[in-house]
Amino acid sequence: MVKLPENLKVIDNGIFRYCSNLEEVYIGKNLEIIDESAFIGCNKLKSIIVNDENKKFYSTNSCLVDRTTKTLIVGLNVEDGIVTIPDGIKTIARNAFYGRTSLKKISSL
Repeated sequence: MVKLPENLKVIDNGIFRYCSNLEEVYIGKNLEIIDESAFIGCNKLKSIIVNDENKKFYSTNSCLVDRTTKTLIVGLNVEDGIVTIPDGIKTIARNAFYGRTSLKKISSL
């Protein structure tokens, strides 16, 4: 697991690009910006845990979501290959599913 510091505010463009063995990331309470290309090619990414006190992001249904814009930032690899889009999502980021090789189906609530 990669545990990002609680005081980190930005995950910039491609910071984890093609980290092919990255499976789990912890996001602290102060993170405010995640570039939509931050996790491109992380084909084993299965879990993003967000501190409950984070006011900007949350993780649910194998998806990382921006609370304020209702944007699905990252869709994760899941065992059955089916990702369910959380209710209320308005936008799916351009690279949300890039490199998710186990993805078979995207459904909505």
